[in-house]
Amino acid sequence: ISRALTPLSPVLILDDPLTDKDLGEETLAAPTTMQRRVLKKPFFKDWNDFMDFDDAIKHKMPITCSEFELLLEKERETKDGAGWDLCVDRKDIKVSKIMFGPGLICLRAWATFPGVDMNTTFHMFYEVEERGKWDKNFNNCRVVAKDVQGCDLVYCLMKIPTVTPRDFLQYRRVRLNDDGSICIVLRSAEHPNAPEDHRYIRVDNKISGYVFRETYVNGQPVMQLF
Repeated sequence: ISRALTPLSPVLILDDPLTDKDLGEETLAAPTTMQRRVLKKPFFKDWNDFMDFDDAIKHKMPITCSEFELLLEKERETKDGAGWDLCVDRKDIKVSKIMFGPGLICLRAWATFPGVDMNTTFHMFYEVEERGKWDKNFNNCRVVAKDVQGCDLVYCLMKIPTVTPRDFLQYRRVRLNDDGSICIVLRSAEHPNAPEDHRYIRVDNKISGYVFRETYVNGQPVMQLF
């Protein structure tokens, strides 16, 4: 992405239409003397279509390109009103929440970090070994499988005092956007390398993610994180 990435930085999974293995969202026409792109409709039409889709199927289905658009849609939505409660409203961080049903809550947060490099922050979030050095909420984080139709599968354990520990098994996919921002999308998955453990409660994450953006103020980088 830029020279700011170290040799240990991850290679972004870019959605190359000539090699993309997404679920029917983009494919190629029959071979001819020149290859051409044939675009199809997004797999999920909108947010409601995504939320109503059978979770059992989604757990076996890698993240689609349309889910990046759903993440960006939530970034753009109003922070307050239309059912959203702006529960934290500070200059450097804002948090909104909304209930989608019994026991199902959606949280969104926007944070600004002056003087912080976007690519370095991405590296610290993406690499599970690096994240374990600063994020003490999770334990035993590891990559269970790589390059599953453009996704990795990541496992992590959350130990909470006085209650049964929770664990996560999630698809993870990365996209570099045309404007230079980077998205990470995560969603619950199933895989034989990480079956459910009776000692823990397996969390069903409908969708989560991050959007990393970089701007400059007076010549200094300002990282914006959603």
